Amino acid sequence: MLVITIIVTIMTSVKVQHNAIDNLKSINDQKAHIIAEFVEQSETTLRQFVMADQVKNVVENPDDEQALREAQDYLMEFAGSLGEIEGLYICDWNTKTLAHSNPDNIGVVTHEEEERLENLRNNLIKEGPDGIRKNVTTSPVSNKQCFVFIKPYINDAGEYIGRLIKDKYRKANK
Repeated sequence: MLVITIIVTIMTSVKVQHNAIDNLKSINDQKAHIIAEFVEQSETTLRQFVMADQVKNVVENPDDEQALREAQDYLMEFAGSLGEIEGLYICDWNTKTLAHSNPDNIGVVTHEEEERLENLRNNLIKEGPDGIRKNVTTSPVSNKQCFVFIKPYINDAGEYIGRLIKDKYRKANK
């Protein structure tokens, strides 16, 4: 009888362990799918945003007051449709913010140190003209951890002259 009890206990333990592992794999797959959808949606959003004439005009003419106003108006309308975000903004190639979904951040330079700026530029260039740089970082504005998507802006001559950024707060697991 003792042998039968031990065998049943071992078989039950093995079955429970396999079920637990299968459940964890399923949960992991579901989370990976959610993240993949989020990344795809964010990339699509930036690709749509970069196509606007207002974006092109302000990046190519960053000292033009009318271009700045039009870009800011367009950005605010576009950002309003995105839900909860840290920010949507347009920077020149030197990371000076030209337009931002939080207007208090206009004029902020996000990468003042030359080494950080060059590292960012090199990484954007590595992504290529259609690439989008993705990472998790601490926002230089809010000091909160965010998912960041950066799309370089390239003019008709093939020069990298601006950046478009979409940040979303990273929520802690509960």
